[in-house]
Amino acid sequence: MLKNIEWKDTFKWAFFGAILFCIAAFIYIVKADYTASWILFLGAILFLFANAFHNVIESKKKGSDKSMAALVFEAHVTTIVGIILACFICFLLLVILVPGYLEAAPAQKLLVNEPVTTVMDKTNGLSFNLFVAAAVLNFAGGSIVGITVPFYAKRYKVKKNK
Repeated sequence: MLKNIEWKDTFKWAFFGAILFCIAAFIYIVKADYTASWILFLGAILFLFANAFHNVIESKKKGSDKSMAALVFEAHVTTIVGIILACFICFLLLVILVPGYLEAAPAQKLLVNEPVTTVMDKTNGLSFNLFVAAAVLNFAGGSIVGITVPFYAKRYKVKKNK
């Protein structure tokens, strides 16, 4: 299965999705307000759309006779690579935008308006919310798109060819 993956396109679309998510993450870090958590969901939706476009493009390539399993596998590989890139870029954003993030003392930028049940860390849950969104939300969205879009696109391609 790994031999059939076009790695250049996979990394290109994974990086594009990670950048889209990290734009929203940048805004969330700058605001550092729990009530702005919806911005992370918006970033996950942008990540989802990047994966959807990649899946449609892969299934519509001329001369491509990839099986459905290969398309679903490639979509999940793109999702996982995108999540790794998004987490890495989010870590870099935290290091740059949150003074004292890597020091032993509490960071100078803390999440405000967080509920009592928030997981407390150096940033009062800012980094926890960011990494959970980058990993869990992006994996959920990427997996749903990775399973549904290839089936739809391949079905549409078969109907169009008949």
